[in-house]
Amino acid sequence: MKRRNFIKTISTASIAAAVTKPTIALVKNSQSKKMIKPARLKNGDIIGLVTPGSYITEQEKEESINNLRSLGFNVTYTDRLMQKNGYFSATDKERASDLNEMFERKDIQGIMCARGGYGCARILPFLDYELIEKNPKPLIGFSDVTALQYAIFKNTGLITFHGPVSISTFSSFSNKN
Repeated sequence: MKRRNFIKTISTASIAAAVTKPTIALVKNSQSKKMIKPARLKNGDIIGLVTPGSYITEQEKEESINNLRSLGFNVTYTDRLMQKNGYFSATDKERASDLNEMFERKDIQGIMCARGGYGCARILPFLDYELIEKNPKPLIGFSDVTALQYAIFKNTGLITFHGPVSISTFSSFSNKN
């Protein structure tokens, strides 16, 4: 990673951390939940693609699908994936509905964020934590997706995964078992 990109990433993460502090009040109880480890993903599993923050372009959608297929997964998404609401992919409630739907659907084994973005923290009040706890699945992403991961873990005990977003560059190193 180039130094300029690293500094930009660290700056963005610092801003996101400052912005997400008020959302900590969303935690339902102060007691820790029992940890829930989701089932391991395997070849042929269906990954639900979501955009909980920033929008993606048609080209980025196609790259995302190709990236996940190259890893041996099938991909699905809702009509909300390609919406655009200013900087965001959809309204806060629509982005949360998309994530809630992916957790609820029995045909989906994992969820990957296409990208992060400041809007991830804004959807926390609209997530259905009981639904998520009853339907544990791997949630994968990084950057501002960390706000989702922290809130989901704190409210449900579900272990999520800090990993690439679907528009990341996948190389032979990424694909190594």
